[in-house]
Amino acid sequence: MVKDSGMPHRYKVPGTSRSASNRTAFDLEEIVLSCLAKKPAYRPRSARALNVMLGRCRDAREWDADRSRGWWNQFGEAAGQ
Repeated sequence: MVKDSGMPHRYKVPGTSRSASNRTAFDLEEIVLSCLAKKPAYRPRSARALNVMLGRCRDAREWDADRSRGWWNQFGEAAGQ
C-alpha cells in the first residue's frame, strides 16, 4: 500500500502565523486562512471579493507601492524571491 503524502494537506487546517510570529495583523491572517479553507464555500468567491476583503484590512491604507518595494528589498531574498 502506498502512503498518500497529500492526505495531511487535504484535511489538516493550516496553523496561524501567530503561532510562529506575532507580526501578521489578525484581519489579514483571517483572510489568508479563508483562502486556504478546505471547503470552497468558506473561501472568497472571486478575486474581486478578495480585493474588497484586503482593502478593509486595518493596515491597507498604510501599505502602498513604496512600502511594498521597501519590504521586498529588505526581506525578498528570505521570502524566496
